[in-house]
Amino acid sequence: RELYALLTVDTNPQEFVAKGLAGLGQLQLAEGDTNGSSETFARLLDKAATSNEAPRAGLMRARSLEQAQQFDAALAAYRLVFTNYSASPEASIALFEAGRLHDRLGQDREAHELLQQVLTRTPAIQQLDAVLYQLAWVLTDLGKAVEADAMFERLVNEYPASTYWADATYRIAERAFHSGEIQAAQSHVNKLLAATPEPRLLSHALYLQGQLAARQEQWKDVAAPMQRLVTEVPGSELALPARYWIAEASFRLADYVAANEQFANLGQDVGDLDTSWAPMVPLREAQCLAHQERWPDALAKAQSVGERFPAFRQLYEADYVLGRCLSTQARFSEAREAFTRVVRSTTGGRTETAAMAQWVIGE
Repeated sequence: RELYALLTVDTNPQEFVAKGLAGLGQLQLAEGDTNGSSETFARLLDKAATSNEAPRAGLMRARSLEQAQQFDAALAAYRLVFTNYSASPEASIALFEAGRLHDRLGQDREAHELLQQVLTRTPAIQQLDAVLYQLAWVLTDLGKAVEADAMFERLVNEYPASTYWADATYRIAERAFHSGEIQAAQSHVNKLLAATPEPRLLSHALYLQGQLAARQEQWKDVAAPMQRLVTEVPGSELALPARYWIAEASFRLADYVAANEQFANLGQDVGDLDTSWAPMVPLREAQCLAHQERWPDALAKAQSVGERFPAFRQLYEADYVLGRCLSTQARFSEAREAFTRVVRSTTGGRTETAAMAQWVIGE
Protein backbone atom coordinates (compact mmCIF):
# COMPACT_ATOMS: atom_id res chain seq x y z
CA ARG A 1 0.00 0.00 0.00
CA GLU A 2 2.82 2.38 0.87
CA LEU A 3 4.58 1.65 -2.41
CA TYR A 4 1.43 2.16 -4.47
CA ALA A 5 0.82 5.44 -2.61
CA LEU A 6 4.31 6.62 -3.56
CA LEU A 7 3.51 5.92 -7.22
CA THR A 8 0.40 8.12 -7.10
CA VAL A 9 2.41 11.36 -6.62
CA ASP A 10 1.53 13.69 -9.51
CA THR A 11 5.17 14.43 -10.31
CA ASN A 12 5.69 10.81 -11.38
CA PRO A 13 5.20 9.80 -15.03
CA GLN A 14 1.46 9.41 -15.74
CA GLU A 15 1.84 5.74 -16.64
CA PHE A 16 3.08 4.97 -13.14
CA VAL A 17 0.59 7.27 -11.45
CA ALA A 18 -2.21 5.26 -13.12
CA LYS A 19 -0.69 1.97 -12.00
CA GLY A 20 -0.31 3.30 -8.47
CA LEU A 21 -3.90 4.52 -8.29
CA ALA A 22 -5.23 1.22 -9.66
CA GLY A 23 -3.26 -0.83 -7.15
CA LEU A 24 -4.07 1.46 -4.23
CA GLY A 25 -7.79 1.49 -5.08
CA GLN A 26 -7.95 -2.33 -5.19
CA LEU A 27 -6.17 -2.61 -1.84
CA GLN A 28 -8.53 -0.08 -0.26
CA LEU A 29 -11.51 -2.01 -1.68
CA ALA A 30 -10.16 -5.32 -0.35
CA GLU A 31 -9.68 -3.76 3.10
CA GLY A 32 -13.24 -2.42 3.17
CA ASP A 33 -12.26 1.24 2.77
CA THR A 34 -15.07 1.87 0.28
CA ASN A 35 -14.98 5.66 0.48
CA GLY A 36 -11.21 5.75 0.03
CA SER A 37 -11.27 3.33 -2.89
CA SER A 38 -14.08 5.27 -4.58
CA GLU A 39 -12.09 8.49 -4.37
CA THR A 40 -8.95 6.76 -5.65
CA PHE A 41 -10.74 5.24 -8.64
CA ALA A 42 -12.42 8.59 -9.37
CA ARG A 43 -8.97 10.19 -9.46
CA LEU A 44 -7.72 7.40 -11.74
CA LEU A 45 -10.71 7.88 -14.03
CA ASP A 46 -9.93 11.58 -14.34
CA LYS A 47 -6.32 10.89 -15.25
CA ALA A 48 -7.06 7.96 -17.57
CA ALA A 49 -10.24 9.22 -19.21
CA THR A 50 -8.89 8.53 -22.69
CA SER A 51 -6.59 5.60 -21.92
CA ASN A 52 -7.07 1.85 -21.78
CA GLU A 53 -7.22 2.12 -17.98
CA ALA A 54 -10.45 4.16 -18.04
CA PRO A 55 -13.02 1.31 -18.38
CA ARG A 56 -11.35 -0.69 -15.64
CA ALA A 57 -11.10 2.37 -13.40
CA GLY A 58 -14.77 3.16 -13.95
CA LEU A 59 -15.79 -0.43 -13.17
CA MET A 60 -13.78 -0.54 -9.96
CA ARG A 61 -15.19 2.83 -8.89
CA ALA A 62 -18.73 1.55 -9.43
CA ARG A 63 -17.98 -1.53 -7.31
CA SER A 64 -16.56 0.69 -4.56
CA LEU A 65 -19.73 2.79 -4.54
CA GLU A 66 -21.88 -0.33 -4.40
CA GLN A 67 -19.92 -1.71 -1.45
CA ALA A 68 -20.37 1.68 0.25
CA GLN A 69 -24.13 1.18 -0.33
CA GLN A 70 -24.31 4.28 -2.49
CA PHE A 71 -26.52 2.39 -4.91
CA ASP A 72 -27.74 5.24 -7.11
CA ALA A 73 -24.19 6.49 -7.57
CA ALA A 74 -23.00 2.93 -8.28
CA LEU A 75 -25.66 2.42 -10.95
CA ALA A 76 -24.68 5.72 -12.57
CA ALA A 77 -21.02 4.66 -12.51
CA TYR A 78 -21.81 1.27 -14.09
CA ARG A 79 -23.88 3.02 -16.77
CA LEU A 80 -20.97 5.36 -17.49
CA VAL A 81 -18.75 2.37 -18.25
CA PHE A 82 -21.07 0.52 -20.62
CA THR A 83 -22.14 3.75 -22.30
CA ASN A 84 -18.79 5.52 -22.76
CA TYR A 85 -16.63 2.43 -23.26
CA SER A 86 -19.08 0.13 -25.05
CA ALA A 87 -16.36 -1.67 -27.04
CA SER A 88 -14.34 -2.66 -23.97
CA PRO A 89 -14.58 -6.03 -22.17
CA GLU A 90 -15.51 -4.09 -19.02
CA ALA A 91 -18.70 -2.81 -20.68
CA SER A 92 -20.37 -6.24 -20.58
CA ILE A 93 -19.25 -6.75 -16.99
CA ALA A 94 -20.66 -3.35 -16.03
CA LEU A 95 -23.96 -4.22 -17.70
CA PHE A 96 -24.14 -7.46 -15.72
CA GLU A 97 -23.19 -5.79 -12.44
CA ALA A 98 -25.77 -3.06 -12.97
CA GLY A 99 -28.45 -5.65 -13.80
CA ARG A 100 -27.55 -7.65 -10.71
CA LEU A 101 -27.74 -4.50 -8.55
CA HIS A 102 -31.15 -3.57 -9.99
CA ASP A 103 -32.31 -7.08 -9.10
CA ARG A 104 -30.92 -6.68 -5.59
CA LEU A 105 -32.92 -3.45 -5.25
CA GLY A 106 -36.11 -5.16 -6.45
CA GLN A 107 -36.10 -3.29 -9.75
CA ASP A 108 -36.88 -6.33 -11.89
CA ARG A 109 -37.79 -4.61 -15.16
CA GLU A 110 -34.56 -2.60 -15.22
CA ALA A 111 -32.61 -5.73 -14.29
CA HIS A 112 -34.26 -7.71 -17.08
CA GLU A 113 -33.46 -5.07 -19.70
CA LEU A 114 -29.77 -4.90 -18.82
CA LEU A 115 -29.23 -8.64 -18.37
CA GLN A 116 -30.94 -9.32 -21.68
CA GLN A 117 -28.50 -6.90 -23.31
CA VAL A 118 -25.56 -8.82 -21.88
CA LEU A 119 -26.68 -11.96 -23.73
CA THR A 120 -26.59 -10.18 -27.09
CA ARG A 121 -23.46 -8.07 -26.65
CA THR A 122 -20.15 -8.48 -28.46
CA PRO A 123 -17.74 -9.10 -26.86
CA ALA A 124 -19.81 -11.32 -24.58
CA ILE A 125 -19.09 -11.62 -20.88
CA GLN A 126 -17.06 -14.68 -19.90
CA GLN A 127 -19.31 -15.53 -16.95
CA LEU A 128 -22.35 -16.09 -19.15
CA ASP A 129 -23.57 -18.84 -16.84
CA ALA A 130 -23.89 -16.27 -14.05
CA VAL A 131 -25.87 -14.01 -16.39
CA LEU A 132 -28.26 -16.83 -17.30
CA TYR A 133 -28.76 -17.73 -13.65
CA GLN A 134 -29.41 -14.12 -12.60
CA LEU A 135 -31.74 -13.56 -15.54
CA ALA A 136 -33.68 -16.73 -14.75
CA TRP A 137 -34.48 -15.44 -11.26
CA VAL A 138 -35.41 -11.99 -12.56
CA LEU A 139 -37.82 -13.61 -15.03
CA THR A 140 -39.22 -15.68 -12.16
CA ASP A 141 -39.86 -12.51 -10.16
CA LEU A 142 -41.58 -11.00 -13.21
CA GLY A 143 -43.89 -14.01 -13.38
CA LYS A 144 -42.41 -15.28 -16.67
CA ALA A 145 -41.97 -18.89 -15.62
CA VAL A 146 -41.61 -20.33 -19.14
CA GLU A 147 -38.85 -17.88 -20.07
CA ALA A 148 -37.15 -18.45 -16.71
CA ASP A 149 -37.17 -22.22 -17.30
CA ALA A 150 -35.58 -21.63 -20.70
CA MET A 151 -32.69 -19.78 -19.04
CA PHE A 152 -32.23 -22.55 -16.46
CA GLU A 153 -32.36 -25.15 -19.24
CA ARG A 154 -29.76 -23.31 -21.29
CA LEU A 155 -27.46 -23.04 -18.29
CA VAL A 156 -27.80 -26.75 -17.50
CA ASN A 157 -27.22 -27.83 -21.11
CA GLU A 158 -24.41 -25.44 -22.05
CA TYR A 159 -22.49 -25.07 -18.77
CA PRO A 160 -22.29 -28.46 -17.02
CA ALA A 161 -19.20 -27.34 -15.07
CA SER A 162 -20.84 -24.15 -13.78
CA THR A 163 -21.14 -23.50 -10.07
CA TYR A 164 -24.80 -22.73 -10.79
CA TRP A 165 -25.47 -26.03 -12.59
CA ALA A 166 -26.69 -27.98 -9.56
CA ASP A 167 -29.10 -25.32 -8.36
CA ALA A 168 -30.43 -24.71 -11.87
CA THR A 169 -30.97 -28.46 -12.33
CA TYR A 170 -32.91 -28.62 -9.08
CA ARG A 171 -35.09 -25.65 -10.10
CA ILE A 172 -35.97 -27.36 -13.39
CA ALA A 173 -36.80 -30.59 -11.56
CA GLU A 174 -38.92 -28.77 -8.98
CA ARG A 175 -40.91 -26.88 -11.62
CA ALA A 176 -41.45 -30.05 -13.62
CA PHE A 177 -42.78 -31.73 -10.46
CA HIS A 178 -45.27 -28.94 -9.78
CA SER A 179 -46.32 -28.97 -13.46
CA GLY A 180 -47.05 -32.68 -13.28
CA GLU A 181 -44.17 -33.62 -15.59
CA ILE A 182 -43.14 -36.52 -13.38
CA GLN A 183 -40.72 -38.28 -15.74
CA ALA A 184 -38.84 -35.06 -16.55
CA ALA A 185 -38.61 -34.19 -12.86
CA GLN A 186 -37.30 -37.68 -12.04
CA SER A 187 -34.68 -37.46 -14.79
CA HIS A 188 -33.32 -34.13 -13.51
CA VAL A 189 -33.32 -35.30 -9.88
CA ASN A 190 -31.34 -38.41 -10.82
CA LYS A 191 -28.76 -36.28 -12.68
CA LEU A 192 -28.44 -33.97 -9.70
CA LEU A 193 -28.00 -36.77 -7.17
CA ALA A 194 -25.41 -38.45 -9.42
CA ALA A 195 -23.36 -35.24 -9.28
CA THR A 196 -23.12 -35.35 -5.43
CA PRO A 197 -24.36 -31.81 -4.69
CA GLU A 198 -23.54 -29.86 -1.54
CA PRO A 199 -25.63 -30.68 1.57
CA ARG A 200 -28.36 -28.06 1.14
CA LEU A 201 -29.12 -29.08 -2.44
CA LEU A 202 -28.70 -32.74 -1.56
CA SER A 203 -31.44 -32.48 1.05
CA HIS A 204 -33.80 -30.74 -1.38
CA ALA A 205 -33.07 -33.25 -4.17
CA LEU A 206 -33.67 -36.24 -1.88
CA TYR A 207 -36.89 -34.71 -0.57
CA LEU A 208 -38.10 -34.12 -4.12
CA GLN A 209 -37.20 -37.70 -5.04
CA GLY A 210 -39.34 -38.93 -2.15
CA GLN A 211 -42.19 -36.62 -3.14
CA LEU A 212 -42.06 -37.96 -6.69
CA ALA A 213 -42.50 -41.50 -5.38
CA ALA A 214 -45.38 -40.38 -3.16
CA ARG A 215 -47.07 -38.54 -6.05
CA GLN A 216 -47.05 -41.82 -7.99
CA GLU A 217 -48.15 -43.74 -4.88
CA GLN A 218 -45.00 -45.84 -5.05
CA TRP A 219 -44.91 -46.00 -1.27
CA LYS A 220 -42.13 -48.60 -1.12
CA ASP A 221 -39.81 -46.06 -2.78
CA VAL A 222 -40.64 -43.11 -0.53
CA ALA A 223 -38.76 -43.99 2.64
CA ALA A 224 -35.27 -44.57 1.17
CA PRO A 225 -34.51 -41.03 -0.08
CA MET A 226 -36.27 -39.48 2.92
CA GLN A 227 -34.26 -41.63 5.34
CA ARG A 228 -31.05 -40.75 3.52
CA LEU A 229 -31.92 -37.06 3.95
CA VAL A 230 -32.47 -37.49 7.68
CA THR A 231 -29.24 -39.48 8.07
CA GLU A 232 -26.90 -37.43 5.88
CA VAL A 233 -28.29 -33.93 6.42
CA PRO A 234 -29.87 -34.06 9.91
CA GLY A 235 -29.70 -30.28 10.32
CA SER A 236 -31.77 -29.60 7.22
CA GLU A 237 -35.08 -27.77 7.56
CA LEU A 238 -36.51 -30.66 5.55
CA ALA A 239 -35.52 -33.31 8.11
CA LEU A 240 -38.81 -33.14 10.02
CA PRO A 241 -41.08 -33.21 6.93
CA ALA A 242 -38.93 -36.06 5.59
CA ARG A 243 -39.67 -38.01 8.77
CA TYR A 244 -43.35 -37.32 8.20
CA TRP A 245 -43.16 -38.93 4.75
CA ILE A 246 -41.28 -41.94 6.17
CA ALA A 247 -44.12 -42.46 8.64
CA GLU A 248 -46.74 -41.80 5.96
CA ALA A 249 -45.17 -44.45 3.75
CA SER A 250 -45.40 -46.98 6.61
CA PHE A 251 -49.05 -46.02 7.10
CA ARG A 252 -49.89 -46.42 3.40
CA LEU A 253 -48.16 -49.81 3.41
CA ALA A 254 -50.41 -50.85 6.32
CA ASP A 255 -47.49 -51.21 8.75
CA TYR A 256 -49.51 -49.56 11.50
CA VAL A 257 -47.22 -50.50 14.39
CA ALA A 258 -44.16 -48.90 12.78
CA ALA A 259 -46.18 -45.94 11.53
CA ASN A 260 -47.64 -45.28 14.98
CA GLU A 261 -44.20 -45.29 16.56
CA GLN A 262 -42.80 -43.01 13.86
CA PHE A 263 -45.68 -40.53 14.11
CA ALA A 264 -45.51 -40.55 17.92
CA ASN A 265 -41.78 -39.76 17.91
CA LEU A 266 -42.31 -37.11 15.26
CA GLY A 267 -45.11 -35.52 17.26
CA GLN A 268 -42.81 -35.10 20.25
CA ASP A 269 -40.20 -33.35 18.12
CA VAL A 270 -42.68 -31.17 16.20
CA GLY A 271 -44.24 -29.79 19.39
CA ASP A 272 -46.03 -26.50 18.65
CA LEU A 273 -44.26 -25.98 15.32
CA ASP A 274 -46.65 -24.29 12.88
CA THR A 275 -46.57 -26.41 9.72
CA SER A 276 -49.26 -27.41 7.23
CA TRP A 277 -48.73 -31.09 7.99
CA ALA A 278 -48.56 -30.85 11.81
CA PRO A 279 -52.28 -31.76 12.31
CA MET A 280 -51.75 -34.89 10.23
CA VAL A 281 -49.41 -36.33 12.86
CA PRO A 282 -51.97 -36.87 15.68
CA LEU A 283 -54.60 -37.81 13.08
CA ARG A 284 -52.41 -40.58 11.71
CA GLU A 285 -51.58 -41.69 15.26
CA ALA A 286 -55.29 -41.99 16.00
CA GLN A 287 -55.89 -43.94 12.79
CA CYS A 288 -52.96 -46.29 13.48
CA LEU A 289 -54.27 -46.96 16.98
CA ALA A 290 -57.75 -47.65 15.57
CA HIS A 291 -56.31 -50.11 13.05
CA GLN A 292 -54.67 -51.91 16.00
CA GLU A 293 -58.05 -51.80 17.84
CA ARG A 294 -56.49 -49.85 20.71
CA TRP A 295 -59.77 -47.98 21.08
CA PRO A 296 -59.24 -45.96 24.32
CA ASP A 297 -55.88 -44.67 23.08
CA ALA A 298 -57.31 -43.94 19.63
CA LEU A 299 -60.23 -42.04 21.22
CA ALA A 300 -57.94 -39.82 23.27
CA LYS A 301 -55.68 -39.08 20.31
CA ALA A 302 -58.60 -38.34 17.96
CA GLN A 303 -60.10 -35.94 20.51
CA SER A 304 -56.78 -34.09 20.74
CA VAL A 305 -56.85 -33.32 16.99
CA GLY A 306 -59.96 -31.15 17.27
CA GLU A 307 -58.77 -29.55 20.49
CA ARG A 308 -55.37 -28.55 19.05
CA PHE A 309 -56.38 -27.87 15.44
CA PRO A 310 -60.03 -26.74 15.31
CA ALA A 311 -59.57 -25.26 11.79
CA PHE A 312 -57.96 -28.41 10.34
CA ARG A 313 -59.49 -29.15 6.91
CA GLN A 314 -59.38 -32.91 7.49
CA LEU A 315 -60.93 -32.78 10.94
CA TYR A 316 -63.75 -34.95 9.60
CA GLU A 317 -61.28 -37.88 9.48
CA ALA A 318 -60.60 -37.47 13.20
CA ASP A 319 -64.38 -37.35 13.80
CA TYR A 320 -64.74 -40.63 11.90
CA VAL A 321 -62.16 -42.25 14.20
CA LEU A 322 -64.03 -40.77 17.17
CA GLY A 323 -67.25 -42.33 15.95
CA ARG A 324 -65.64 -45.74 15.56
CA CYS A 325 -64.10 -45.58 19.04
CA LEU A 326 -67.35 -44.47 20.68
CA SER A 327 -69.27 -47.24 18.86
CA THR A 328 -67.01 -49.90 20.36
CA GLN A 329 -67.89 -48.52 23.80
CA ALA A 330 -71.63 -48.65 22.99
CA ARG A 331 -71.83 -44.86 23.28
CA PHE A 332 -74.09 -44.76 20.23
CA SER A 333 -75.60 -41.28 20.62
CA GLU A 334 -72.13 -39.71 20.84
CA ALA A 335 -70.94 -41.90 17.97
CA ARG A 336 -73.84 -40.73 15.77
CA GLU A 337 -72.96 -37.11 16.56
CA ALA A 338 -69.35 -37.69 15.49
CA PHE A 339 -70.39 -39.47 12.29
CA THR A 340 -72.92 -36.71 11.54
CA ARG A 341 -70.15 -34.10 11.76
CA VAL A 342 -68.31 -36.09 9.09
CA VAL A 343 -71.32 -36.12 6.78
CA ARG A 344 -71.96 -32.40 7.26
CA SER A 345 -68.33 -31.38 6.90
CA THR A 346 -67.79 -28.78 4.15
CA THR A 347 -64.52 -30.42 3.12
CA GLY A 348 -65.34 -34.06 3.81
CA GLY A 349 -69.04 -34.25 3.00
CA ARG A 350 -68.46 -35.62 -0.51
CA THR A 351 -65.67 -38.03 0.40
CA GLU A 352 -65.66 -41.78 0.77
CA THR A 353 -65.22 -41.22 4.52
CA ALA A 354 -68.57 -39.39 4.61
CA ALA A 355 -70.23 -42.23 2.72
CA MET A 356 -68.91 -44.75 5.24
CA ALA A 357 -70.02 -42.50 8.12
CA GLN A 358 -73.54 -42.30 6.64
CA TRP A 359 -73.69 -46.08 6.40
CA VAL A 360 -72.51 -46.52 10.01
CA ILE A 361 -75.15 -44.02 11.22
CA GLY A 362 -77.74 -46.33 9.63
CA GLU A 363 -76.22 -49.32 11.39
